[in-house]
Amino acid sequence: MIVIDPLKGIELNGTKNEGEDILFDFMSYVQSTQAAAGVQLMSCYCDEEPPFDFWIEQNRRLFIEDGDMLLGLTPARQLSWTYDELFEKAQVYYRTQTVVDYMNKTEKDKNYKVVMKTDSPKDIAVLQAATDDNPMVSLQVLESIHATTDDPDLLATTRYGIHKQISGRIFKDFDYTVHYVDFEKYFPDGIFREWNHYRMIDYHPHNKWACIWLAISPENEAFIWREWSPDPEKVITRMIANEMAIMSQDYKFKINLIDPRAAETQTNTGTTTVEDLNDDFVALKREGICTGGYWETWDTKGTRGREVVRERLKNAKACKRPFNNKIQYQGLSRHIPTLWISTRCPETARSVKQWRLESYARATNNVDKDRKETPTQKWSHFCTAIEAIFKDNRVRPPLIGYRNTSKPAPKYFNGRRARA
Repeated sequence: MIVIDPLKGIELNGTKNEGEDILFDFMSYVQSTQAAAGVQLMSCYCDEEPPFDFWIEQNRRLFIEDGDMLLGLTPARQLSWTYDELFEKAQVYYRTQTVVDYMNKTEKDKNYKVVMKTDSPKDIAVLQAATDDNPMVSLQVLESIHATTDDPDLLATTRYGIHKQISGRIFKDFDYTVHYVDFEKYFPDGIFREWNHYRMIDYHPHNKWACIWLAISPENEAFIWREWSPDPEKVITRMIANEMAIMSQDYKFKINLIDPRAAETQTNTGTTTVEDLNDDFVALKREGICTGGYWETWDTKGTRGREVVRERLKNAKACKRPFNNKIQYQGLSRHIPTLWISTRCPETARSVKQWRLESYARATNNVDKDRKETPTQKWSHFCTAIEAIFKDNRVRPPLIGYRNTSKPAPKYFNGRRARA
């Protein structure tokens, strides 16, 4: 390798010039992605977050040499893709003791360590260090710099390199280790038929539909226990209805909701998808394939459903496992509402994890403007269906064992004697 002093332009002493030369290629993120296509790399270092297409292209250039990618990142601005594609998929995390102490202090329900391994199949390692670990900066200077920082999330990102809260995720409390539960472990004989059951479809005329089956227990625990993504470009509505009927078995569903776009008249049939589904389910019930079901469009106004989902995820995180949601409050015991996603529903879990708010195209805008409040379309389909069902006031736990079967007193009728 030849090392040249950039100031003097001469070769440094002690370097060896043997074999092939190793070239250092400097590129800017504003250059075209194809500018260096076809050139193989041994290693690539990126300073701050690059555009996603740039990152993918450099990865492809490392295949032959089995090289590595290095990314130096200070989470001082909103990230667009590195959190989900790299940080969340890491196989091992290396953290300094300063970072570990801060994370354990702020997240008391966790036990972070300096080295933490995961079951991720990706060859990704994350190294986290705090500004405190910089030997060139004194602690007094750091304290004075952050003395006026009131936002704990901003302090975590700028001082301790913890960028969980700036990823723009809508459901930040969702945790695979908590909310993603083994269906066979908790329901070896299947989901209970006595519970209240609901079905939702996020409809689209061309993209895949997002179909969800949800059940609520008497203790107000919600379980998403089945999912399906049929492609309307490959199968007709009748076939989708038939398959959903088979998946629904003999369960009875209190409410069946679908996206309002399904109420638009189709030019080829003169009917709506909602009408077709209702006709199909009537016929399927008559054939004995399912218990039927009346489909109706959901309410698109307001964000109440999103807040309910957030509350249930937060409560589930506090409970740590299903069937553990009984708490004591002011001397009384009650069950707090929770939400769990079955391991049979990987797409739903991935959508809840990945759904986020839109980002500004230019990084400089993130400094000058507030975050956009519009959710992205990507990863929204299953999430929209979940929000819709929890927005409906008819969704509630079943009243098993609390039904009053006594007859009303005769005095409420016309005479003193009760009529037969």
